[in-house]
Amino acid sequence: MNSILLFSLLGAAASALDFQGAGQIRTWNQTGTDLGCLTKQAQWTVDETQCDSFSGKRNATGIYLTASTGVPCGIDNVKVVCQDGLSTVTSTWGLFYGGSPYPDHDVLGFGEYGLMASTEDYVPTKATDAPVTIEFWGDTNVQPFVWLTWKAT
Repeated sequence: MNSILLFSLLGAAASALDFQGAGQIRTWNQTGTDLGCLTKQAQWTVDETQCDSFSGKRNATGIYLTASTGVPCGIDNVKVVCQDGLSTVTSTWGLFYGGSPYPDHDVLGFGEYGLMASTEDYVPTKATDAPVTIEFWGDTNVQPFVWLTWKAT
């Protein structure tokens, strides 16, 4: 079994109800400050009018997220995407297996990976900034890095 999937499956066993039902995927920095949300294209924005309402389903095998457009959301290489054609492995999320840095909220993860960053040379800080694609953070990404959390709607 793929080790990333195994970590996702283990992480999904938590009892919290985050990532279940309808909600927004929010971007929080390491101190818990809300820095925006994800759009229906799975891009990070601070423009609240572009925040998508996702559908989350949790079961014993993982967390499955769908954008309002009906397409699944997952990982393509290291980037977060919402698109048709994702395999079960790349569309099965779990909870970050290292545990949430926030006492009352789960954070989305993909095995041992969970901290995200912009793929651009900037992060959105105002509503007029273009949304950015996010990926698992690396040494070349600009900060702040963000965790993906859930806000039920």
